[in-house]
Amino acid sequence: MRYIRINTLKHFQMRVILIILIVVCSLEVRSQNCKDFYYFNKDMTVEFTGFRLSQSGRSLEREDLTYALKFEEMEANNDFCQSKMIQSVPTNKKKTKGVDLTFFYLMNVDTLKMPINNWMGVWSKQRAAVETDKDNDNLFVVYPPDMSVGQTFQDLKGRKTGYDAEGRKAKINVEIKNRKVEKKETITTSAGTWEAYKMTFDFRISFEKDLRSPGASPDFTFKWEEWFVPKFGIIKVNNYMGSSVISSATISSIKK
Repeated sequence: MRYIRINTLKHFQMRVILIILIVVCSLEVRSQNCKDFYYFNKDMTVEFTGFRLSQSGRSLEREDLTYALKFEEMEANNDFCQSKMIQSVPTNKKKTKGVDLTFFYLMNVDTLKMPINNWMGVWSKQRAAVETDKDNDNLFVVYPPDMSVGQTFQDLKGRKTGYDAEGRKAKINVEIKNRKVEKKETITTSAGTWEAYKMTFDFRISFEKDLRSPGASPDFTFKWEEWFVPKFGIIKVNNYMGSSVISSATISSIKK
């Protein structure tokens, strides 16, 4: 009996040690994966180069721009990562500077998560007194590590009180619909070569009629294309209105 007890105790101790080793190893993997994404790497400086079309009289004028990404308030541990990113919009030819945009990123167990409020901020131009709905806090655009061609994702709808492009205060709904992985392809830029998943979705902005300012447009729908590299991040974005690309940005520089 004593022999059985001793062996049982040893077996239990070995199981405990094995479990501890598994947990420690898994935590190390999580931490390493976190830093693979440029969103959570404080030692990495990233730039995107692209263009946007802006109204010039009755025609659209192309502006070539370089966007510098600055990362702040990074926090990483064995369970999750989070960071704040400032996208600096440079002065254009008319010497007018776009408003710097703020984005937030999270990662939990290898899944990159972007709060829907990121897209709300793009539309509101980060003006003061923007009031987002509390339900937005639970809405995330996700990028899982096991992505596959043909994969689809849940539609999302966020709501806030903010400002349209002309500075008019309004109740605004933002929808991300029909999001799917179209294909996997090799993308080469001046910053490197990646195997990326091309993702598309419809991005719709609508104003609630009862709270809309006179003359405000009722809604806009854009087609969004983005190329995502697992364990690294988004490397390219195209934005369409109708069949025309109205803005585009591609990763062009990585400095460590």
